[in-house]
Amino acid sequence: MDGYDDVVITAFDAGPGMTGEAYVYFGGSPMDTLVDLYLDPGGSHDAFGLGVCAGEDVNGDGYPDIVVGDAHWLSGRAYLYFGGPSLDNVADLVLEGEGSNAHFGIGLAMGDLNADGAAEVIAGATRWCPPNSIANGRAYVYYGGEMLDDIPDVIVTGQTQGQRLGGGVLATTDLNLDGYRDLCIWAQYPERFLFHAGEGWMDRVEEAVVVSPGPWNDWFGSGFAAFGVDDLTGDSLPDLVIGACGVDVDRLQNAGMVYVYSFFHGPVEIRAVPRTPEVHPGERLRYAVGATNTTWRVQTFEVWSGALMPDGFLYEGNPIWGPLERTLAAQDTVVVQLNQRIPPGHATRAVHVDSSRGGGVSGHSVEQQQLRVQGGGAMMSTRVLLVIALVLALAVTCRVSAEVPELMLTLTRHEGYEEFGYDVANVGDVNGDGAADLVVGAGRSLEGFGRGYLYLGGAAFDTIPDVVFTGEQRNEAYAKSLAGAGDLNGDGFQDILIGARSNDEAGPGAGKAYIYFGAEVMDSLPDVELHGQSGDVMGRALAGCGDVN
Repeated sequence: MDGYDDVVITAFDAGPGMTGEAYVYFGGSPMDTLVDLYLDPGGSHDAFGLGVCAGEDVNGDGYPDIVVGDAHWLSGRAYLYFGGPSLDNVADLVLEGEGSNAHFGIGLAMGDLNADGAAEVIAGATRWCPPNSIANGRAYVYYGGEMLDDIPDVIVTGQTQGQRLGGGVLATTDLNLDGYRDLCIWAQYPERFLFHAGEGWMDRVEEAVVVSPGPWNDWFGSGFAAFGVDDLTGDSLPDLVIGACGVDVDRLQNAGMVYVYSFFHGPVEIRAVPRTPEVHPGERLRYAVGATNTTWRVQTFEVWSGALMPDGFLYEGNPIWGPLERTLAAQDTVVVQLNQRIPPGHATRAVHVDSSRGGGVSGHSVEQQQLRVQGGGAMMSTRVLLVIALVLALAVTCRVSAEVPELMLTLTRHEGYEEFGYDVANVGDVNGDGAADLVVGAGRSLEGFGRGYLYLGGAAFDTIPDVVFTGEQRNEAYAKSLAGAGDLNGDGFQDILIGARSNDEAGPGAGKAYIYFGAEVMDSLPDVELHGQSGDVMGRALAGCGDVN
């Protein structure tokens, strides 16, 4: 590794026969505009570079890898290139789709879904279909690691004709804080899916959480991004950002909208109210559980008996089943839970317990304190343990986990035919304030010049863009492809990569990509401009690679 992050940009009409290439640019200080590595699989292929993903370590060698899709080759292919000192233009593994014209590789993602230390490869095939059907779509998951092969380990299938599942896939952050990253899969029609990963998830892929706020022709899911511990909205909880570039806003057609979701309601006050004014050890108590700012209800709660650790959390304990009235010992613990069954040994978490809202919760506020359900047989619980408080506690505040994500806010620009949200990207922390930032693309903004809107994350996150990037030519498809580039010049700030695949500056249909270096006070001028050649359509897909060399 040379200490600088790198980028890959595809040009799916480049090369001999216009069959496509991908260009790898190594970062540096200063960074130049020369292609450092041309990726071209040779032989029979077509539209190599319609999709690309990079920046995750698939084979566990410590170097990030690159996957390039060729969705138009027969059933479709995805080419995997291992990063490292020996990085070259020969694919280390080729994945192939099923059937004819399945468009395998049109959607690509990488991420460690099973928490084994190696990233999985996910490939979508929007036109796969069973006999006597059309375009159900599929998404294939290939487990990473030393035993990586070309046989899919998990297959998720669209259930209806024309669903076109797999056009977009994303290995997100851990959205519901169960210890596992999650998988988001886009289906064009009639619904859009969010799949939870986690322990044993491949055996319950039918437990998808469906997220679909409007009619299918809104193009909900045109772009999506996830924010985890880097946090977009300043609440220290994960966020899921989804673009819908076809939404009409205030009668402005195709103005576009971006939705910001969270799996956590709140803040919510959960109150344990004793039956008598004073609480004494061993007294028979009744607890009423209430919540504010949400319609969530507790259907049941359990009382656990066991010793508390010094930080106030119960690491082991036995459940006590029964009615709402219980006789408690002085050191017993009240656990408020949703009515859902999880297997024994499943990791749960206490999230944002705020000891400042009431006495009796010992220790300080904690985030993501892992606990494990003990005992035999399935037990009543939820994916996230809501709150653990001493019996004498009167009130605590926490975040409540939801089964489906809650819409927190929306972004829009109120400009007709702007297609705001055509793509969205988590670009990392571009201004060095410790919070990740969001870029939203609007490829038809400003009468076709296109714009990219930067929203700085953190406690001050709002619906007003902080920096606006603008294309140079009308109809150059500026900002229809976006990516976080990593730190390309080694200055400690994350950088932004924006594509303009129809830019004609270097010839008709050559394409172009713009790099904007992050800074404490960032401007809207590109710092590096990368050009394709005539007819390349460079910038259709792009990605930050991490330090791939």
